[in-house]
Amino acid sequence: MRTLALRGGGRVAVVAAEWRDAFGVVVRGRVQLELRDGEPGPVLERDAGFWLHGTGVRALRNPGHRTAKVRIITPKAKPGTPKAKPSAPEARPGTLKAGPGTPEARTGTPGAGTGIPQVRAGARRSAYPHAPHRTVENDMNSTNDTALAAGPVPGRTRRFLGLVGTGLVATLVAMVVTTLAAALAQALGVVFEIPDGGETIPLPGFAVVTGLFSVVGVVIAVALLRWSARPAERFGWTAVALTAISLVPPFLVGAATTTVIALLGLHLVPAAVMIPTLTRSLRARTA
Repeated sequence: MRTLALRGGGRVAVVAAEWRDAFGVVVRGRVQLELRDGEPGPVLERDAGFWLHGTGVRALRNPGHRTAKVRIITPKAKPGTPKAKPSAPEARPGTLKAGPGTPEARTGTPGAGTGIPQVRAGARRSAYPHAPHRTVENDMNSTNDTALAAGPVPGRTRRFLGLVGTGLVATLVAMVVTTLAAALAQALGVVFEIPDGGETIPLPGFAVVTGLFSVVGVVIAVALLRWSARPAERFGWTAVALTAISLVPPFLVGAATTTVIALLGLHLVPAAVMIPTLTRSLRARTA
């Protein structure tokens, strides 16, 4: 019998061989099953029993912040397993010696001295791995209670750092491309003057605004990677929606038509850089 401790946000991979005859019980906190395709499965509450053999579940996760614990019970012998015969025909306490070829008549505890887990009378059905966990736990006399601690996997930190690094590089690229596009528009005669304020937008202003909103996009991507089951898809929809909203203000400032068209294009340029880059990065880190 083992106790698996999952720290907040922790994940532990499921090794099929270790769960072949194992029965798990959540004794503290909550545990979420990670399916074979990486999708989140059901969340198991306290006292929920489960087995994983043949289910395709590839990992156990702790979706909360407090440590969760799972009691893993593995019977050493199944019903119907032949009992080990003694190596010498010596009479043992509780055993009546019989003649040659005659099965021994046992009067002691079933399984005593044979290496088979002893099961008390009236509770034989608890040797099955799908029996109620408290009965199984009480009836297994030959078990070892070991604690396994699983914290946040190092790969998760690398995923976040990799996404942030990719996002910051894409932010710099978006700032440069947007500023160059604004300079090209000015060279073609577009005046970025806002009649409401009577001011002209300087070229550095495009870089600052682009950098600010691009960093916001990176923060959204990191948050979705941490808490969403489908971060790439949800980031795509969120970024497209925010981009669409950002196209509204140019129509409200009362600028010239050429200025409005140029501003719309300058909103789409950084979006064309940031959205595909972060979406691909999220897909790669959740594959």
